[in-house]
Amino acid sequence: MWWVSFSDGTVLIIEASSLPHARLLARMDQIGRNSQFVNGHLLSPELAALIPDDFIGRLFSRDGC
Repeated sequence: MWWVSFSDGTVLIIEASSLPHARLLARMDQIGRNSQFVNGHLLSPELAALIPDDFIGRLFSRDGC
């Protein structure tokens, strides 16, 4: 599972096999543009287990919306 950040401050939590795969899935779901990508972090299995299922694949912003 990956934590992917975009330049507008939004974050996506997504299941993928690698960071390039996570970026590709985000783009296919029309979430962010490649040029907006800032960074991504692999979440440890322990941390990933704490994330509710309805948060996966969901876009989060700085203002909480």
